[in-house]
Amino acid sequence: MNVLHEIDLIIEILNSVLIFGIILLVILTILKFIKFFQCTQLKTSTKNGIIFKMKKPKTSAKNIVNRRARFDYELGDELVAGMSLRGVEVRAVRGGRVSLKGAFVTLRNGQKGEELWLNNASFSLKNQGEGISKADTIDTSPKKLLATRKQIEDFSNQKKAGFTIVPIKILAEGHFIKIVIALGKGKKQYDKRETLKRRQSERENTRILKRY
Repeated sequence: MNVLHEIDLIIEILNSVLIFGIILLVILTILKFIKFFQCTQLKTSTKNGIIFKMKKPKTSAKNIVNRRARFDYELGDELVAGMSLRGVEVRAVRGGRVSLKGAFVTLRNGQKGEELWLNNASFSLKNQGEGISKADTIDTSPKKLLATRKQIEDFSNQKKAGFTIVPIKILAEGHFIKIVIALGKGKKQYDKRETLKRRQSERENTRILKRY
């Protein structure tokens, strides 16, 4: 009886091991199938081979800086203003296809008083639609800036006193696109040379520090 009992016990153990092995095999098969299915979703067959479809990493929009502003002007008070832009112009800003080189800000008389306008900024607009050239269109038309009446009056008074309104940078990183403008006085040639020397000295110091 003891022998038969031991045999039954061994058979039960073997059955348990067999069942566990089958379950483990089923789980591994399912995992392999899921992995294979995911791979087939990421690739498509073509005549010349296989093209993998991968999502492009999201790149955050970068601010657009007028690098000549601080070189050409002694800058004073700054103002962050909104910008009245069309959809294609917004996309140009988000894509970094805008240049503030040679841009300037003027005051115009509007229906409710003076208004701030950005002039000569280059917006590289993507052409879309059938029969339209794929080359970008460069748009330099004036763009209205949005500020409070008091802010506009303050800058208007400073402009009448001999200051220039200079676009410093376009802020593209936030939800709304804004622009930083500042009051400036044009530098003399001597001042520009001093600024250039200071920048060269700063770059040289940075290179030396990197070595150590």
